[in-house]
Amino acid sequence: MKACAVAFAGLPALAFAQAVPSQTGLGSRQASVAARVASGYEAIGIDVGGFTLFPTTTINTGYDTNIYASSRIEVADAFVTLAPRMAARSQWGRHRLSIVADANIQRYAERTIANSTQYGAQADGLLDIGSQTQVTLRGTIAQRIEPRGTEGDTFIGGAPIGYRVITSYASLQQQLGAVGLQVGGNYSVFRYGRTRVANQIADLSFRDFRSVGLDGRIGYHVSASVAPYVSISYNKASYPESSRTIDRDSHGYQLLGGVAVELTSLLVGQVGIGYISQKFGNAVFSDVGGFNYRGSLVWTPTTLSTVTLQANRSLQRGPTIGVAGVIQSEVRVGVDHELLRNLILHADVGYFDVGYRGIDRSDNRLNGGVSARYALNRNLSITLSEAYSRQRPGGASITGRSYDRHQLNAGVAIQL
Repeated sequence: MKACAVAFAGLPALAFAQAVPSQTGLGSRQASVAARVASGYEAIGIDVGGFTLFPTTTINTGYDTNIYASSRIEVADAFVTLAPRMAARSQWGRHRLSIVADANIQRYAERTIANSTQYGAQADGLLDIGSQTQVTLRGTIAQRIEPRGTEGDTFIGGAPIGYRVITSYASLQQQLGAVGLQVGGNYSVFRYGRTRVANQIADLSFRDFRSVGLDGRIGYHVSASVAPYVSISYNKASYPESSRTIDRDSHGYQLLGGVAVELTSLLVGQVGIGYISQKFGNAVFSDVGGFNYRGSLVWTPTTLSTVTLQANRSLQRGPTIGVAGVIQSEVRVGVDHELLRNLILHADVGYFDVGYRGIDRSDNRLNGGVSARYALNRNLSITLSEAYSRQRPGGASITGRSYDRHQLNAGVAIQL
């Protein structure tokens, strides 16, 4: 299990109205426990020209009490996961570039239909044009699967639903005294192929999805520790195959106003509230409009502990023909503690409320877990974890999904 990120990093499915990245200039003066690596246990890397390579390979073995995340077909199985990763980070004096390539190969002992292979690459760049001007570039290309038990996992008992994704984002940040400005644009494409369910092949091309968006943000540093801001984003979403079935194309915007604060050197965060709106071209789907929020808070009570609180509301793409979109609200709390210099403990719990647009269905999901990461030396570490998830459906739709699921993992990570 990965520790909760210090700042909100996004949801598994791409939101119609994407979040505008935070450019507040505020931050805790000490690294979180999860991000901090004790001296003598950090990876050294391999120098190649102006880059340093950081190869990592993780091998996990575990047991899943409900591999399909369903109370109707409750199957337990053991699995093994191989996850190689290569990160390349520039060592330039001014601009920055990082490239990460990864894979995740999972194989089950008995239910081989549940096997999956994922891989991808992401590049992040920063152009330092001047002391007050920066350009951020980001691009991703990957082959992924819909996580079991989530909104995108629409078939129970079959193979994982795979998709190809390409995303790109570019933004310009400009500092004008106490005022910070940011403008950006994004483009994303999701492509679904075929999957196998009960010895049948299902064509999922109707789920192909494309979105383009623009965003902007303006913030003002009232002081070194307080920066109110306003952000707005616009998106246009389309389903290329929708003309064969139901038109689910839409466009909308998200408006947020809030404040980023560093109350003390131990407490930093930001919170924004606003309005979300999405209009659909087809009258079958009612327009979305209502209250929206996004926030994060990081508390470091001691140098050995970090507490993280996150909250977010967003509109996700629809997983089936009759669903125009999914409203997802999330609240999550995580705690990291450094028991020893080389032993990090983690615990988190999160609650999701998922409402479907177009059908009378809602899902309430609770998940959480605990983990321990023990570093033997700078090259080898061991991780033990236990995760639990529980979902209960609401609404009149018969497609609602209920399940309880436990996952036990033991892994070894090797890094250079």
